[in-house]
Parts: sequence; C-alpha cells; structure tokens
Amino acid sequence: MEKVKKPIYKRWWFWVIIVVVVFAIAAGGSGSDKKDSKKNFATGTEQTDIALDDAKDAEPEEDLSAVETEYTLGAGYYTAGIDLPVGKCNLTAVSGNGNINSSNLLKGGVNEMFGVDDGNDLYESSFNGLKMKENVVFHISGDVVVQVSYTEVTGGMTGREYDESQAVELGSGNYTAGTDFPAGTYTVTAVDGTGNVSSSNLLDGGMNEMFGVDDGNGLYTSEVKNVEFSDGVDLKVSGVNIRLVPAKE
Repeated sequence: MEKVKKPIYKRWWFWVIIVVVVFAIAAGGSGSDKKDSKKNFATGTEQTDIALDDAKDAEPEEDLSAVETEYTLGAGYYTAGIDLPVGKCNLTAVSGNGNINSSNLLKGGVNEMFGVDDGNDLYESSFNGLKMKENVVFHISGDVVVQVSYTEVTGGMTGREYDESQAVELGSGNYTAGTDFPAGTYTVTAVDGTGNVSSSNLLDGGMNEMFGVDDGNGLYTSEVKNVEFSDGVDLKVSGVNIRLVPAKE
C-alpha cells in the first residue's frame, strides 16, 4: 500500500523556516525604524537651528545712529527710553543752581547740589558716568540748567507730546488732581507773579519750587517738565498763576 505523505504545514522543518523568516522581517523593520527615527531627529534639529537663525534675522538691531547725544535740560523729570536715550552720560551745569538726582542712586545714579560755582563751593558743576538704564528717572530741581552729553547710547527714546488744547490755568489756592483738574502728567509753567508751588507727592514725581516769572535774581523756577499729578494728589499754589499742559496718553 502506498504511504500517505504528511501535509507540508505538519512537517517540523516548515515551522523552523517560518520562525526564521519572521525574525528576519522583524529585525529588518526595526533597523529601518531606527534609521528613520535618527533621520527625523536630525532633520528636526536642523529645522530648529534654521528657525532660530530666521528669528534672529527677523529682529534687526535698533539703528541708534540718528539718536541725539546732547541735551540741555531745565527743571523736570526725564525718563530713560521716553524723554532721554538709554545709555551713559556726563552732566555739566550751564547756569543757575539747584539739585539733581536719579531713581537709580545706588546703581550708577546721582544725587548732588548742582550748579555754576557761586563762590561758596556748595555746588558741583559737573558729574560723569550717570547710567541711564531704561525707565531710570533723572530729576532736576531749582533754576539750574544742565547739559547732558552721552558717551554711550544703547537705546532710543519715544518722546512725549503735550496737548495745549487741554491746558488748565490755576491761581493761588488748594487743588486736588482728579477733582479740580484731570489727573495726569503735566508741564507746569509760570504765567505771572512769583511764589511757591508744591504737591503732596513731592517724593514721587511731584514738585516743591519757589515758582514764578524770572525776576532777574535767579530765585524762581519758571517751568517744570513731566510732573506727575496722579488721582488724589493735592496741589498748593501760592502767589503765582500757573498753566498746566497735559501730556497726551
């Protein structure tokens, strides 16, 4: 009788071949995935580097070549980045006497009785190396006029605009910002007379000046720029008529 042959899938060597083939496919696929993964990782890194370079190219450095380096200033508050450039400067008294100080007193700032020599050696007439970092406020009081000369400019300034159409005139009296006149930042100018003008925020952007139209004796300040009269600040005017011109928001 003829012997019946076993089906091929019942033979042991058939399954050995199947197992070998499966392992070979698995190994080949894994290697391919690793290569693809490395390729994708490398591509992603390259794209990231390119993106960073593009970002740098998209943000050009500020052109400071046209920024003025010389300023002549009277009484007032001057903020780096708004009223003055950011950088480093030297100060020289041009005329008069008063005081200068800055909000960064302990970090490259200044606080001096400042002015032209009156023969009593009370006033410094020059100061070098004032650091005007962004938002540092430089304050001048009295009738001293200061020449500001920049030795290094690292940032520009936006400037301020004032609205003459919204000016307010006040005579002697007591006034409250936000009630008797709008709160805001003002240039204060003497219209006529001589006396005193002071505000309750003297140490926070306010003023306290012998104030009036120049009588030739150099005793009175006739204008203070960028004075801050925030809501609720009290303003006292005595013996002089003044004009408040607000800065535009």
